[in-house]
Amino acid sequence: MDGLCKTILDETGKDFVFKNKTFKEKYLEYIKYKIEVVNIKLSNAGDMEAHSAYMTLLINYSLYRKLFNDEDSKLYKKIWSLQKMCPIIILYNNLCLNPGHFLVKKCPLKKPTKTEPKDIGEFLGTELVQKDQEFSEKVD
Repeated sequence: MDGLCKTILDETGKDFVFKNKTFKEKYLEYIKYKIEVVNIKLSNAGDMEAHSAYMTLLINYSLYRKLFNDEDSKLYKKIWSLQKMCPIIILYNNLCLNPGHFLVKKCPLKKPTKTEPKDIGEFLGTELVQKDQEFSEKVD
């Protein structure tokens, strides 16, 4: 992300993107729209594009945060809570990521905020046990 910001700054100048209020508002509007779309996609178990849409949302949110240095804890919480429906995103073969870890590493908030799920490790452990039990019941 640092390289992308530097390239944008070098090619367009600081005011063109970083201080462009219209662009910032439209980008934020797009992210809010995508949160709703991803929520609907993740709610539909048969949607094969849901995981990809979620990853695209995470990337766009991290880019927005990097470009505008704008922290909105409510927006962060909405994106964070989506992982309850999708705790792991399979990117390719055995390459995967947890959305919570991505947000903590790439888009940390300066002020601590209450998020649900609170503890990523505990949440993933619980999800694993639950999914394992569901699978065992289906097989038996």
